[in-house]
Amino acid sequence: MKTKTFYLSPKGSDKGDGSARSPFASLSQAFKAARDVDSATVILKSGEYKLSKPLALGAKDARISVKAAPEATVVVSALRDVTSWRVEPDGLWSAPIPWVTSREKGFRQFFVNGEARARVVYPKNGGLLEAPKSEERPEGVNWEVWTHNTLRSRFEINNGDIDSSWDIANGEVVFYHFWVDSHVIPKGVSIEGDKSFLELEIPLKRVPFGYPYRLFNVIETLSEPGEWAIDYKKKRLYYKPMKGESIDKFKASVPSIDNLMTIDGASDVSFSDIIFRGCRYELPYGQRNDGQASNQVPSAVIIRNASRCSFDGCRFEALGGYAVDLLKGTHDCSITHCTFTDLAAGGIRINSGIVAWHRGQPEDVIEDVKIFNPRLLCSNNVISDCEICNYGLDFPSACGILIMHAEKTQVVHNHIHDGYYTGVSCGWIWGHMPSVSRDNEISFNHIHDIGKGLLSDMGAVYTLGVSPGTRVCNNLIHGIDARHYGGWGLYTDEGSSNILLENNVVYDTKFSCYHMHFGRECVVRNNIFGGGRLDQLARTRRQEHISFYFYNNIVYWTQGKFQTGNWNDDSDYDFCFFPGVTRKMRKSFVSDWNIYFNPNLKKDELRFDKDISWDEWVKRGQDMNSVWADPKFKNPGKFDFTLSEKSPAYKLGFKPIDMSMVGPRKR
Repeated sequence: MKTKTFYLSPKGSDKGDGSARSPFASLSQAFKAARDVDSATVILKSGEYKLSKPLALGAKDARISVKAAPEATVVVSALRDVTSWRVEPDGLWSAPIPWVTSREKGFRQFFVNGEARARVVYPKNGGLLEAPKSEERPEGVNWEVWTHNTLRSRFEINNGDIDSSWDIANGEVVFYHFWVDSHVIPKGVSIEGDKSFLELEIPLKRVPFGYPYRLFNVIETLSEPGEWAIDYKKKRLYYKPMKGESIDKFKASVPSIDNLMTIDGASDVSFSDIIFRGCRYELPYGQRNDGQASNQVPSAVIIRNASRCSFDGCRFEALGGYAVDLLKGTHDCSITHCTFTDLAAGGIRINSGIVAWHRGQPEDVIEDVKIFNPRLLCSNNVISDCEICNYGLDFPSACGILIMHAEKTQVVHNHIHDGYYTGVSCGWIWGHMPSVSRDNEISFNHIHDIGKGLLSDMGAVYTLGVSPGTRVCNNLIHGIDARHYGGWGLYTDEGSSNILLENNVVYDTKFSCYHMHFGRECVVRNNIFGGGRLDQLARTRRQEHISFYFYNNIVYWTQGKFQTGNWNDDSDYDFCFFPGVTRKMRKSFVSDWNIYFNPNLKKDELRFDKDISWDEWVKRGQDMNSVWADPKFKNPGKFDFTLSEKSPAYKLGFKPIDMSMVGPRKR
């Protein structure tokens, strides 16, 4: 087998031979040379390798190992320099950006001397504007139609929230509502009598009055050092310098292309210890980003139809969308020991490319699942030992890890934190419709401090649809927040079925540690639910089957309600035991062998469902062997849920949960 090692240096030349003495300058030249040998190692010396167009690897690329030289710092970026700065009369600095001929050619990242700077936002310091609830739902109009489907071109705003003299048409309005962030172009502010209205260029739906919003890229609001904005009319970039910065020693750069690399049909290609930085993405005109999980926002690295490709020890930072896509036909690939940070959208997305069924879509969409070619399925991919943080900076509805249609995915030993929406989302079918998702594993992850009170309807681990063999186990979850509703720990939503949730430790959630919207035959077993702020357990919808089994769990809380939602089993239904034999059933969930305890309550003060005593609950056939007892945690006040040897949980069959293996392992 013919093997060869090629070297790269920012000071090299593509006219060289790729040797240590005469290194190449570009990755594209190295890949071209590697195609002439059976296998190749590409070693990058320290420095920044700038791309003017995305790297493209295809079926001809195989058995290539790309890695940083020992002790080298290697950056692959799509940054271009911004020069010819001048001082404006108001003290701002500005520079021409003639290539920004439209909003679609703009950017959301800006670097000064290699450090990211923040696009101007109003209000400052994380503040939000909130429109008054001035419009009532018309009589006879369905709530869902009115809130989700009614298009509006104007919104009443509070007088004085937006100065009518500002050129907001140069900016962007972002509404935060339900589980999405909608990005729209404003026309301006109009005043009618004693009321003010925000006028939009493109009508917007899914925004009931009273939801919060922010303004971005309004030059008149540039007030804090380090802020910047684009004037699309003048094609200039404006910047408020930070203390100590000199316009003569000022190196500025912005991303120039939408993605860094595409791997399509390649096999056995690996990347190690490389920093991927800086790519752009702007919503096309008319696109509002109304899709759940910002699923239509592209990634910096796109992988499809690939096998046995890997990223190890790499860093993905300051990117304009998601970081990495694993798309149709990708299998046996891995992303390990990588860091993802400062992301406009999410970290990693896995999607076989099947059209999802959702309410309002034609029924024949389901056929896409039934006839789907299994060779196109994403399978056997691994995401492990990574850190994903500071995600959703521009598209907050994005997920840390989004598994849409895939099987046998391993999401294990990751640290996911400081995002604005769900940590790990798995499944992309709404309801009990056919799905290719199965046998995915989400285990030993540490997920915390997400949501941050901005959006609603989210969870640390969020599942959708039928997913047999999927496991959510041994995760440590805490610090989950939401705006109006949601902020759950484990959230089995919209038909989540045949999923095992076991050995998780969940605490400090705004709402329930566990929430079942609706589903079938999920098993919730041997978990510690250590306290939600408003409630502990929730079930939204009753269906005529067993939605979940709740066994051997410990529920410990000091504040909030115990159960919320619909826990009634007040009517019989026909259940088919086997063909030709049906029985009348009433139970739609099963709960037993659990420990419940609130140190501030007595057992006879506990209420199940709306207002059911323990004895009445047992008469319904629930929790017949469960107990009210102090589980004897080591220090629950400091969230140490280690069980003492004398814990009564052991008598009920509870098995100790070892959290020492949670999170990334050493490389």
